[in-house]
Amino acid sequence: MANKSIIPEILQKHEAEILTEWIGLLKGGRGKTGRLKEGELETQAHDVLGALRTATEGGVDNDVTGERYGALREILNRISRSRARLTGRDRCGARQRGRKDERVRARAARKRRPLR
Repeated sequence: MANKSIIPEILQKHEAEILTEWIGLLKGGRGKTGRLKEGELETQAHDVLGALRTATEGGVDNDVTGERYGALREILNRISRSRARLTGRDRCGARQRGRKDERVRARAARKRRPLR
């Protein structure tokens, strides 16, 4: 059973402040978003915060697998998949091998060959 919560009210009232500070922390204080496109980090943070506010509007419970948290879980899954693609990782965290990796290995192998 969900308990009444003031979380949605706090998120609504202080949304701009929360987003500003959170995005600053995500950027590491350097103002850089890494491989993300400009504005993508801000959009994702805004989406997560909005989905959290919506999920907690009916109260807070410990069952985050429930229907109310579905949109939040989907947003987090989408962000996780996009980050995995940016870093070249697959679902299990293993590095994906692409053409560039193959070229690097071939170049390294040529360097190891003895001269004739």
